[in-house]
Amino acid sequence: MDSKFERKKGRVSAELIATLILRGATYLVILSFLLIMGRIVVRGAPVLAKEGISFLTERPKILFGFYDENEKYHRLSSQEFREYQKENPNGIILSKQSANYSGGGIKSPLIGTLFLVLICIVLAMSTGIAAAVYLSEYSKRGPFIKVVRLAIINLAGVPSIVFGLFGLAFFCYFFPVITKSAPAERSAKAWEIPTWMYPSNFADEGYRIDMADTPPDSGSRKIIVHKADDGLEFSVFNARGAIVKRVKQYEIDATKPTWVDIENDLATIKSMRDSQSPEVFYQSSRTVEEEALISKLRPLLKLKRRLWLSFQGWEPSMIAAGCTLACMVLPIVITACEESLRAVPQGFRDAALSLGATQWQTVRKSVLPYALPGMLTASVLGILRVAGETAPIMYTGAFATGNLPWVGLREEGVWKVGEFFQRGCEAMPYHIYILSAKIPQSDLVRPMQDGAVLVFMLIVMALATTSVILRMRIRKKLKW
Repeated sequence: MDSKFERKKGRVSAELIATLILRGATYLVILSFLLIMGRIVVRGAPVLAKEGISFLTERPKILFGFYDENEKYHRLSSQEFREYQKENPNGIILSKQSANYSGGGIKSPLIGTLFLVLICIVLAMSTGIAAAVYLSEYSKRGPFIKVVRLAIINLAGVPSIVFGLFGLAFFCYFFPVITKSAPAERSAKAWEIPTWMYPSNFADEGYRIDMADTPPDSGSRKIIVHKADDGLEFSVFNARGAIVKRVKQYEIDATKPTWVDIENDLATIKSMRDSQSPEVFYQSSRTVEEEALISKLRPLLKLKRRLWLSFQGWEPSMIAAGCTLACMVLPIVITACEESLRAVPQGFRDAALSLGATQWQTVRKSVLPYALPGMLTASVLGILRVAGETAPIMYTGAFATGNLPWVGLREEGVWKVGEFFQRGCEAMPYHIYILSAKIPQSDLVRPMQDGAVLVFMLIVMALATTSVILRMRIRKKLKW
């Protein structure tokens, strides 16, 4: 009797100890979260309260700190500092300090992070869900599938710095791209795409406009405009300096645009070229005015159009950084989606197949709707986790420029979209890294650093909470 009592007492004690250990681990996690967030909030909240909405709507600027002749301390951005000097030309400035990217706000890093996350979500979710559906619903168990699953598991453990170097080598310097001019010199392989494979208005031969009487030097395609007795004369030269065609004004019917428009554009380009000197003008890329005139002359002169496919990569850019993050999060997305698909009872599949549904109809109607909540939450949390990585984007597309990616776009049409995504961008992780590691720490830098960290954490928490709420709402609509 006593032995039974002792065994029962021992089981109760073991249960109590296990409960205390599990509860302690849970409380430790909560305490760690509160300590981390408490420190971030305590240091960052005063910054947001002081700066207000301007902290989110202004770009990073240089911040100046100094004492005036009355020993009053000033903290002014670069623009405010210039205005202060104009208003006080004879004022005495003492103990002046400056710090880059420590004034203004975080508008450009915030927008850059948003675009990177959107690119990552689109690529990782579409590819990851498709791969998970194939592995879970279509693939047959065998050596190849085992190797694929092992590769996914190993890929999840690769350090972020390795993904950054992979993205730099593959997306920035090797990935195939379509260009509308001769391929870059570093490209070892390039093929001309036949014109019947694409709309003619997508291509561009890369001509420049020149007003001269002599043929151009080799290595540049030019349209030389010469004023003859019977009007304008256009001479088209190829990259070797050989003439391709010569067309006179009276041979062309120009109603839209009119000849007045063309002559006005020519006068504008000539004045720009003369103000910069021809050498400097033709060393730079084609101007907006030249782009406009070329688009008007292209159908009139019936210029040849070509596109090139070359393996020269995107260079460090927004699209390269987004693809690198997508590759980094892909193993997490695939694993999470597979687990959600396995959680759907097998009876759902059997019932649909017994009623005559195809494999795809079964997956689309009877499996994916019930697996979607878990797939959505786990994938979004994984993507938000890699959105805070610095190493991958530092190599592939993040720059401390302070500019917005859509400012100063020169291309038109579909090429404008390509130019937008092939630009570098700022990002919150890289911005925080610059503030904490690349700029000497001082009282000028810390407010921007603390405010940026708090805003970034709030955004991540808000998106994670939104995904959880969305999962709960979707589950309420589903009836098992």
